[in-house]
Amino acid sequence: MVSTDADALLKDACAVLRTGQESLLLRTIDTGTVVAIMSDQAFREIGWMSAPAARGHHVSNADLRAMLAAEYLPRVPVVTTPVSKGDHWMPNVDDVTDPKDVAHVEVARLVLGTAVFSHDRDLRIPGHAPRTRELYDERLERLGLVARYRVAEHGAGLVLTAVGVGTKHVVGHAAAKLRVGRPAAWSVVAAVAAATLYWVGAKSSRRAKVGESFGPAMTKLVEAQARAASVEEVLRNSPLLAPSDTDRLEVRVAAHLVRYPDSSASAIAGALGLKEQEEQRELSVLLREHPAFERVGRWGWAVGRIRNALETEPSKDWRPS
Repeated sequence: MVSTDADALLKDACAVLRTGQESLLLRTIDTGTVVAIMSDQAFREIGWMSAPAARGHHVSNADLRAMLAAEYLPRVPVVTTPVSKGDHWMPNVDDVTDPKDVAHVEVARLVLGTAVFSHDRDLRIPGHAPRTRELYDERLERLGLVARYRVAEHGAGLVLTAVGVGTKHVVGHAAAKLRVGRPAAWSVVAAVAAATLYWVGAKSSRRAKVGESFGPAMTKLVEAQARAASVEEVLRNSPLLAPSDTDRLEVRVAAHLVRYPDSSASAIAGALGLKEQEEQRELSVLLREHPAFERVGRWGWAVGRIRNALETEPSKDWRPS
């Protein structure tokens, strides 16, 4: 669970354009290994800073903006932060010297995130982001390893599902042709499967051939699972952001919604154990009035929302970090 700043996303997209290689960050998001959000400050800076970033990395700004809009914005919701502290509560951040970087930590702490993905020294020095580029790459590589295992696991699941669906289709077709009921057809399939297993197991040479065919693949899958589990344990035990304000309703709601977006108010209340009418009224007011929460559809809510287009013009008093 991370928030990301503009610089990290711009550099990642520029690297994809320059090298033609897949984005490891996007892969971790697509596999559910990482849930990423960004502050509205980061979103604005992505649009404002795309041209300088493109020049610095020797890529086309038009291509960069097109990639950001097509690949990155749909995957990273933008969380609106209050204009001032007096408007609505947000987690306290008192160790970041650049005011423009505060929002990145605020939204991360709001959802009980574990890190800020950034290369900015104002976020690295307090420890909110990996302290060096090497540590940043190492963390992303570890997340990528988990993502690769999940892709392999999903692929294996699809194969098994396809086999099951195919068998179901064949059984249904055969039952219709033979004019017998599906239970009878499935009984035949079960009998054939049992006979096949008996035939395979009856002779040691056949068992050896089956073992030779499937053994290495199963061994690799088990080894990959062990590596992924070990890396996940390391990542869980090395958060850069410690949980804070966990009793605040804002944090409890945000932490739930970032993991279960499009939840209704009643579903949120049930998940958080808000049974009293006063608690439910407080939740309703929070969802309607706090800028971090956005309505999704008719009944659902989410932390932040997907923005479809980049902004282009910075305000007159804006300066890059």
